[in-house]
Amino acid sequence: MQHATVEKNNAHCAEASLLEDWKDFFAIYDGDFCLNLQKAIESSFQPPSEFIVAEYTVFRRPLKSMGNLLSEPNTKKNYTSGCDNGLSYGLCSMQGRRRRMEDAHCAEVSIPGEWKDWSFFAIFDGHGGKEVSTYCAKHLLDTIMKTEQFQSSNADSRNKLKFTENVRDGIREAFLKLDSEMEHQRIAGENLYCGSTVISVFISSTHFYIANLGDSRGVISCNQEIRFITNDHKPDSEFEKQRIERAGGFVLLNGCPRINGCLSVSRALGDYAYKQMPFKNFLEQLVSPEPTVDVLDRYVDDEFLVLACDGIWDVLKPIKLCNYIRYMLQVTENLECICKSIIDACYYKGSRDNMSVLVVLLPGAPKISEKVIQQDKNIFSILQKHIEDIICTYGFIKVEDLMKILSRDVKLQQEPALIGSPFEKSFYFLSR
Repeated sequence: MQHATVEKNNAHCAEASLLEDWKDFFAIYDGDFCLNLQKAIESSFQPPSEFIVAEYTVFRRPLKSMGNLLSEPNTKKNYTSGCDNGLSYGLCSMQGRRRRMEDAHCAEVSIPGEWKDWSFFAIFDGHGGKEVSTYCAKHLLDTIMKTEQFQSSNADSRNKLKFTENVRDGIREAFLKLDSEMEHQRIAGENLYCGSTVISVFISSTHFYIANLGDSRGVISCNQEIRFITNDHKPDSEFEKQRIERAGGFVLLNGCPRINGCLSVSRALGDYAYKQMPFKNFLEQLVSPEPTVDVLDRYVDDEFLVLACDGIWDVLKPIKLCNYIRYMLQVTENLECICKSIIDACYYKGSRDNMSVLVVLLPGAPKISEKVIQQDKNIFSILQKHIEDIICTYGFIKVEDLMKILSRDVKLQQEPALIGSPFEKSFYFLSR
């Protein structure tokens, strides 16, 4: 009897843990709408009476520990938010399956001092360590603000063309200066041997100043379409490849293109092992610290801006992410839940990297729609029934497997409430 009691208690613990796994994926919202499916899962979860730990162990089989991957992923999320200057933002990050959290960020919705009407946001995706990304997150903004070009832009504020040129040149100069400063500190003994990509944006009342270095991306959604997206700096692009080869390197195209078979980005801060070629200046090395800086006018129809590291973009196309955010903004004003659900979706789609996503809401962002909320309620009822059927058929099933089954369910796709709905353009895109 004692053995049976222990087994039963273990079963209840396993059941509770499993239910927490489901809840962790479907973020909890505060309103009556139920896109998260939490209630559907809770009401549908009917484990068999004799449930032993061995079965649960098989179900929760962890990823094999290999290279930089954890055997048990770290799914704790860090979230920050703010609002000012007519903007609001949410930023969520998660270590995920990687052994270390190497992402860092900087968010100033109102820059202190005379630039208080401007905002600055940046995500730094470190590789080989967190030291460079952390250093950049602390010092990039200040380095930009102190450049001669940025300081002189105030003097040329009446000349709009000259003003934007000065700001753009100041951003570029700051990236190069920061990279040089870190190299001097590395030579002096600081642990700055790793590297980091950067995606950053200044937002003024009239312009976006977007700086990209590496393969993190920035996207602007406007009037239900992607208005702008940054270009990745990859070793196999012709311009980058020519510079790499002139510096004595090569690009290995076996699978992911890599410099000398190792590094998968062609521009980054840090990575000084790739910046030691004699008789070449800092812009001619295997890896360049020079960012691409794009200046764009702000439009009244601009909806939102997204900055994210490759842990997001590797598993989720920009158009799919924008469709999802646009839909969710019509259902909830809770930006924290939206950002966390993006992280969860990418995790369950198989992202093995650190994940960071920052969403900035602009004045043209979609508003709450009672019609969409009602659609969402109808969809919840439909999904609840389908989840019940799936659990009855398969029993215990991984969350990611459930998503795959739902996305391929012909009957679900033919439900009248789903055909042509915004939900169809978001949920299915995320779950495939």
